[in-house]
Amino acid sequence: MLQRTKKRTLLNDDNAISEEFTALPSLSLIMIGVVLFSILIISTYESYEAQNTKLSQIDIARYLLSKTIDPDQLYMLDGNIVDLSYFNRNVNISNLENIKEDLSNSGIDFSISLSWENNSHWVFGQPPGFDQMAVSRPISIAINPVDVVAGTITIVVWGHI
Repeated sequence: MLQRTKKRTLLNDDNAISEEFTALPSLSLIMIGVVLFSILIISTYESYEAQNTKLSQIDIARYLLSKTIDPDQLYMLDGNIVDLSYFNRNVNISNLENIKEDLSNSGIDFSISLSWENNSHWVFGQPPGFDQMAVSRPISIAINPVDVVAGTITIVVWGHI
């Protein structure tokens, strides 16, 4: 009798395909999905943190603005008018220096700008030009004892909270 030998093909060959490796394509798709989901969650968290930082900077700038235009400050005249000559004399502004020192310990810095009639004057500090938040308010500025003009006071805050 003739003995028939089986012809082995790729589909019938037990040595050709192992069941352990058939799950690799589906496993790789699951891993890609997990990585994409992780990237989505991380980017959402980072944008949330950036928004919270900006909101905190706005709150600090508003607080500094209220402290700066407080009528009890030495450079404020009657009627909430800022005396520009006080800043031009380079007088030490101890209250603002104390606030700046307290905020610099937490990584926050700020500057104050007065602007009027196409003029701008940095009266306290100089902003770095990046990653900053500003709050402005209209105010009267006494340029000299005779001239009082409408202007704007701007508080610029930068740094990481």
